[in-house]
This record gives sequence, C-alpha cells and structure tokens, in this order.
Amino acid sequence: MSRKIVHWIFPNLNTLGGRSNYVKFLIYRFSELDFQNHIITFLPDGTNQEAFLNQHAVFYHTFDFNKSMEDIHTDVTIRKVKELNSLFLENKFEVLLIHSLIPGSFIYLKLLLNLVNPDLKIILLIHDLETIKYLANNKNIDLFISKNTFFICPSTYIQNELMKISPSVQKIIRIPHGASATGKIEKLRSYYRDFTFVGDFEQHKGLVQLVLAWARICNNYPQSRLFLIGDGKLMSFVKRLVINLGIDSKIVFTGWLNKEELNNKLDSMRFIVIPSIIGESFSLIAAEVQYLGLPSIASNNGALVELINDSINGLLVSPGNIDELEQALVLLLDDDSFVDKLSLGAHKIAESLLTPNDVIDRYLKILL
Repeated sequence: MSRKIVHWIFPNLNTLGGRSNYVKFLIYRFSELDFQNHIITFLPDGTNQEAFLNQHAVFYHTFDFNKSMEDIHTDVTIRKVKELNSLFLENKFEVLLIHSLIPGSFIYLKLLLNLVNPDLKIILLIHDLETIKYLANNKNIDLFISKNTFFICPSTYIQNELMKISPSVQKIIRIPHGASATGKIEKLRSYYRDFTFVGDFEQHKGLVQLVLAWARICNNYPQSRLFLIGDGKLMSFVKRLVINLGIDSKIVFTGWLNKEELNNKLDSMRFIVIPSIIGESFSLIAAEVQYLGLPSIASNNGALVELINDSINGLLVSPGNIDELEQALVLLLDDDSFVDKLSLGAHKIAESLLTPNDVIDRYLKILL
C-alpha cells in the first residue's frame, strides 16, 4: 500500500549530525516500498543533498526559515504558513514525519499543525535530549498530544525522559536504530593490542578524558595504540593535547572512515571506548560492534546501559571519571581471558538486537 510521506527536516539533512544517516536510511527504505517521500527543508546552494534525493526519487520543498519570527502575526510568517498549508493540500500528504525541532522553524510548524487535515498522521522522532527540552519549553508537547502524535524513541532512556515532562503522553513507541549484521565476525579479541574511539570530537563525548587516562598508562603498553576515528570541533585541541602530553606515537588520528574502512579497522581492535559524559539517546556504534564481538568500555549513563552489561559484554564507568577509565583500560589490556569472555558476551547480545529490516517492520505498523 503506497503512502505519501512528508519529512520535516531543518535546517537540512547535513545538520542532523549522526542522525543524518538514520534519516537517509528511512527515506531510502520507504522509497523501496514505493512510498512517495517529500522533504520540507532549508536547502542552501552547494549542498550534496540534491544528488541523494534525486537518486531515490524524493521530492523536496525549500522554505527559508533561517530567521526566526518571534511575532506569529507578521506578514512574512503568515505568508509562509499559507504556502506550507497549500503544499499539504495539493499533495494530500498522509503522514508527517518530524525529524527536528528548532526555534527558527518551529513557529511555522506550530501554526501549520493547527491548519492541516485532522486525518494527517503525525510522527515525531525524538533523537536526543534537546528535542525533549524543547517539547518541555512553554508546554510545546501539549500541541503534539492534542494532534494524537506518535512519539518514536530510540531507547528506554529517552522514553522515560519524555514521560517525565508529560506523563499523559500515550502514543510512545520505542524503535531502536537497527544495527547491521553484515559485518559479523566470529572471532575473539585477545589477540589484538590496539583499541579505539569512534565518534564526533565534541566535549560531551568524553574524548579528552580518554586521552588523559591513556596518557597515564600508555608507556606500560608498548604494543598498544589508541585509534581515534572521527572528527569535530575538538580535533585541533585534542591534537595539541596529545603533542603536549608527549604521546603522539601512541595515538592515531584517522578522520572519518567509510563503512568498509571502519569495519576493517574495527576488525583489528581489542575493544572500543565510548566515554560519553552526557547520556546518549542511542549509540549505533555500541550496537554494531556487538556483531563484531568487540568489548566496550562505556559510560554508565543514558542508553549505553541498555546495550552494555557490566562484565558481560563490556565495562561500565562513571561519566568523565578519568580514574575509572584508567582502571578499565588496564583491565582490558592486561587480561586476555576476560577480554575473550566479553567478546563472547558481545556476540550473544547481538542476537537480541534489531536489524534494519526489523526497524522498517515496526515503522510499517504505524504507517499502514
């Protein structure tokens, strides 16, 4: 059964960070199912999104909401809302998937929701805590509740945080991001000496604390190196920190890797470290490495505790605690039998994870 789906994405796909690949995955799979996908976005010149959209026969509609209109009664605001409503009426959209809530575009969305067909199925994907904070602001969540919105949460952690701001929310559905099993590798990890971090170089990812913990002990492990896979705002700072600590021979910066390169690199790692200081709404890398039998050192906050069981498939440490990170690193670098035990545990955990096909099946139960 074909459906007309419109995706609300602001500012654009490239500004969604780690969520971008997940949103593209949904659009791609919906297109395969013969759903007609439309995207309402702000699409600046020079972006590479157009190639992606054309490739998957997706229609996009651009609206410049770069300037937030505080007064909802301005001529500009009213004109843009009328344009949006006309778009909905002309295309007879059946489903609205909201991927982002930001101040610059929310005023238009808020007015639009009061005009659209009451039969429009509204789905709000809550990717992070910032979205929940925005829903709590000025009781914005009440609008979505009144429109019988479906709230999609990637983890029990996010689901519980949503319930805190509005216990009356009814249509909450937990759909974890699907972890690909294509890279499944049936082997243990004690043979390897290097370990890794994968992610954005942002302060809340705990990367600086990891580097400081490794600096304390790295000279005791001449055969081991820390591979930092990713990029971000802290790249220059972290590189200077590594040089100042005199450990540049013990840390390797790879930048971002494509999927094949990442799997090949993870294949040669002993374990991965996910030292997030702020709770993750979901960690796709933490899920995917289970298929590789890769043990994890992870912070005991957010959704990470739903993926990593202490001493079963990894070790949990307090967020930002350098001492605990150091102790965990020492344990996994010293104890081969424990590493192999955790590796077997990771393979076991992988059996219970959702695959991408499982994710789409859950969405179809809402869409159809």
